[in-house]
Amino acid sequence: MNTRDLISLCAGNLLRRRTRTVLAVVGVVVGVCAIIVMLSIGFGLRTSYSAMISSYGNLHLITLNHYGGSRDDQGVISARTLAEISKIDGVGAVSPIVRTYGIIYDENSGKRTDVTIMGMDANVLEKFDYSTTEGSLLKKSEPYGVLFGYNIPEWFYDDEGNGWGERLDVMKGDLYFTRNYNYGRDVEEVVDPNYKQPDYPVYEVRATGVLANSNDESSYSVFMDIETVELMIREATEAEEAVNGGDYYGGSGGVSGEGANKTYEQAYVYVTDIKNTDAISQTLKDQGYQTYSASDWLNEAKKTLSIIEMVLGGIGGVSLLVAAIGIANTMVMSVYERTKEIGIMKVIGANLHDIRNMFLIEAGMIGLSGGVIGMILSYAISFAMNHFLKGFMGDFIGVSGEGAVVSVIPLWLVFAALGFSFLVGVVAGFSPANRAMKASALNSLRAE
Repeated sequence: MNTRDLISLCAGNLLRRRTRTVLAVVGVVVGVCAIIVMLSIGFGLRTSYSAMISSYGNLHLITLNHYGGSRDDQGVISARTLAEISKIDGVGAVSPIVRTYGIIYDENSGKRTDVTIMGMDANVLEKFDYSTTEGSLLKKSEPYGVLFGYNIPEWFYDDEGNGWGERLDVMKGDLYFTRNYNYGRDVEEVVDPNYKQPDYPVYEVRATGVLANSNDESSYSVFMDIETVELMIREATEAEEAVNGGDYYGGSGGVSGEGANKTYEQAYVYVTDIKNTDAISQTLKDQGYQTYSASDWLNEAKKTLSIIEMVLGGIGGVSLLVAAIGIANTMVMSVYERTKEIGIMKVIGANLHDIRNMFLIEAGMIGLSGGVIGMILSYAISFAMNHFLKGFMGDFIGVSGEGAVVSVIPLWLVFAALGFSFLVGVVAGFSPANRAMKASALNSLRAE
């Protein structure tokens, strides 16, 4: 008996027992649908958390920290060590980081905002993949240029505290930076009568642009060229020493020493390919650096999500196990009901393997049919969860925001589910098929 005839015979046998076949198929549909939908929720969580973490922090970025305490100068951040790090395969750019604090005052509107100014090397800023929503990135030729994080223009307020949340057009502002928090006020605020206000320099600055990303930490900072920020730190420290005998307020800003002995507390390393972030981060740790990246957070989240996916898949697997029992029951009953038919087939010379294959194909067809219908139904449920139930389901499983999805069905899962459903059918039908093949032809013909 050729394969085509065998498949045609199996299809006819299943159609003759429609009710039992439909019930067996429904069991598979439920099992396959449960597995796909449950796993799709796990994959949806993975996709949503990846998007959320990516928005909070650049996955290409590794932050190096060094606060002293290392033996043999391990992990020291200097111009020399940063040059060595830049030669590591996969590293696109490096820059030391220094910080200073104060206010930016807009003379046109009379508004101010407290800021943290981060000093970075303007020559490599573009390599860190920053983009602007208006204006441009920093330029070395413009030392007092200021690059605003996306959220900073909303933080300007007047002396009465009004204006917070109203976006100031910083590109047209007449801007000044200083550590004197009373600068521009009609009446100076006296915090401590014994405190002598240092004569902090006032710098006229110009907005070069506003960063586009509104979620990561860059959106809460202001950027300037590192050499300018280091100069500001030195001049502020001198002003503080003149009246208070030390760096009373500003601190070192994360830089110490001069010339070849200059070291930094922090630096940024940009990795060109996200896939290499973990490996490069580990390399830097092995060299004694303290590192952090958003990728670390993502990896921890992935470990948790893998457990969730296993649990969800297990729940769906139980449903498919019940379906397999249903298929086995259907095939066992089919063998008992068709005992005489099996005997006749043996008497007229049917191959024993053809008899076994007939029952295996029938079981496989039940599994595959249920798999196809379950796959279609899973896509429908996934679509409904992502479009109509996203608000409810998103709150229920804890995903929200841009890029968040409730259910994701990868293509490999579809083919895996179809193959698995067919395999479940075949395995469930194997024992009944062997029973049919080994049954005595004489006893089968005597059966009523």
